[in-house]
Amino acid sequence: MSFVGRLPLAGVRVLEWGGYEAAVAGRVLAGLGAAVWMVEESTGHPLRHVGPCAAGAARDTGGLAFSFWGVGKSALALPRNDAELVPWLRANWSSVDGLITSAGPHFGTTHKRLVEDMVAKSVRHFWVHIDTTRMSSLPCEVAIGANGLGERTLSALRFILGVRAAASCVAGLLSEAGYFEELRAQDFVQELTDLIGSLTGSGGHYWDKGFQCLPTRDGWVNASILGNWDSLAYALYEAGAGAWIVAESLRDVYTRYSRADAIFDLLRTWCQPWRAVPLTRWAQVRRIPFAAVRCPTKLSTDPQLRARRFFFDCSSLTLGSVLRYPRLPIVFSRAAHPELAPVPELPSAQFIAQGQASLPECTDHRGASGAALQGVKVVDFTHALSGPLMTSWLVGYGAEVVKVDPPGLARTRQVHGEIFSALRRGKATIEASPEADSGRAKVLDLISNADLLADNLSARVMPNWGLSYRFLKNLNPRLVQVRMTAFGLTGPLRHWIAYAPTLHAWSGHTWLFGRRANGSSRGEGWPIPFADLLGAAFGLLGSLAGLFYTRRAGAGTLVDVSQYECAVFGLGPIGMVVANPDLWPQCFRAIRDGTFRGNILWGVQE
Repeated sequence: MSFVGRLPLAGVRVLEWGGYEAAVAGRVLAGLGAAVWMVEESTGHPLRHVGPCAAGAARDTGGLAFSFWGVGKSALALPRNDAELVPWLRANWSSVDGLITSAGPHFGTTHKRLVEDMVAKSVRHFWVHIDTTRMSSLPCEVAIGANGLGERTLSALRFILGVRAAASCVAGLLSEAGYFEELRAQDFVQELTDLIGSLTGSGGHYWDKGFQCLPTRDGWVNASILGNWDSLAYALYEAGAGAWIVAESLRDVYTRYSRADAIFDLLRTWCQPWRAVPLTRWAQVRRIPFAAVRCPTKLSTDPQLRARRFFFDCSSLTLGSVLRYPRLPIVFSRAAHPELAPVPELPSAQFIAQGQASLPECTDHRGASGAALQGVKVVDFTHALSGPLMTSWLVGYGAEVVKVDPPGLARTRQVHGEIFSALRRGKATIEASPEADSGRAKVLDLISNADLLADNLSARVMPNWGLSYRFLKNLNPRLVQVRMTAFGLTGPLRHWIAYAPTLHAWSGHTWLFGRRANGSSRGEGWPIPFADLLGAAFGLLGSLAGLFYTRRAGAGTLVDVSQYECAVFGLGPIGMVVANPDLWPQCFRAIRDGTFRGNILWGVQE
């Protein structure tokens, strides 16, 4: 039977056993089509007891957090005594393809030892374990600017780690042999904070010289001095700024950074008569990455999300009604739209149905000792942070990555030297322009022999270079093309451009967390490029799932990763509130009125 038209992980069976990070990974895998069994004690998963309950729901069926993280899964009862643990694990182990675990009240040292013993005897299962043993002891000296790491930021990194772990599960499927990976939370946080540290300025926010939240007539806008500088400079000049604003030297981004304070002083006055959304549209038409600071309640009627069917309906067993859920921020060109099972009731069955694991035998079987992506060739057109970080993770799985640079990158190195070098380690590089005859021949030769092509350019760039998916699939029918665009390849905003602060503002993060202490001004909201980091994790997941899908379908696919949708999905359970306002009315009102003070990942008011 043809695999075309099915979700990438359709038929894959996964056992999820552990705490928060494992729950994130399980939710993501379910969103890709995997059958996920979530292990719970008789009193229920810890997440069932977090956060407010929906109107009309019984408290023991799960609160807001569980409504978000539990959808698409089945509940599996953990034995009540140790004597039953071994036969229980052995019986369920024979029915799944792999296991995702992290520390939790119901997954401790004894459970981990049992799994280690089971995995040691396996030649085909994957096991990804998230080690969080030192996560709570991470010092705030793991500093990001003057603000330190902060509890909310640490929680955001745990969220990203869960998505990263889901990607590792797909890497385990690609290895087609016994596969084990331990993701140490402390190392992961250190890796990301080291990267972010090289972007941090004196104000304690990454790239703070390139972006500022400025007041408008009816709100705030996240303004930027990046993008099409000429259009912005001449608008300021025509509004009365001095001739220095249109000087030739300011066309260089490094020079603009050195004069950022003076430029933003002009922008502050210029923005004030505008309304925030019309100003955003004015700027975006001119390829300038502005974005209004919007309330998250706007998301439920957002035309871009509606056009891309981002929210979908799923019946609720516990409420007897239909809820709206956000899907994963990834669309596969040849796969189905996601349909998830309802949030499970408390577990009653103690075993998964007996039988062999679901994956078919594959002809190109790799050994367990080899890297998961050994022999996979990647052509990398990415730039800035999210794309290069994603492809650097592919290098970590053993992929051969060739970075294609446009001619003349010296200035980019000067502006972001440390991160520029860090994200290129392990990659081969060539300098070529797809628009020039000689460069195009080089590029097409690389692509014709590649397994995956990745970029995070704006939606129109690759087609303008003659590298549309329609052309590329004729050149290389098994190619996976991963496009990490700002707003996705379809929808009314598909040509908008963005950086992390732009996405934070438009998706609602800045509204929730960008207040200053006196309440009279707004900051960016995050001391980290949250949307970039989460986008990199979902880009990695989409890349690996695309490779797995292509192996099963026998033909390539286009993977459409919307970084705006990554930011919206990154609101976690808050996305459930804004999509179902009648079920969590208190939370909805607090978000709308700007009085919400909850943790973004749990959706709980503090």
